[in-house]
Amino acid sequence: MVPPADPNETAYAELAWFVSSMGMVGGAFGSGLEDDGTVRNAAYGERQRWQKLREEKKVREEQEGET
Repeated sequence: MVPPADPNETAYAELAWFVSSMGMVGGAFGSGLEDDGTVRNAAYGERQRWQKLREEKKVREEQEGET
């Protein structure tokens, strides 16, 4: 893709589409390489992580109580 000498709206739209597509492909590839804990640490703040851990612990305790 060679940029035109005089860029116009179409050229900027094509560039935006290309960059966003590459970002999406790179993100999809990168997310496949990460484990769940790493993604959780990047996506959630400290408070949300503690809340999620408490919820998971509660579910485990309920499941153990059923068996």
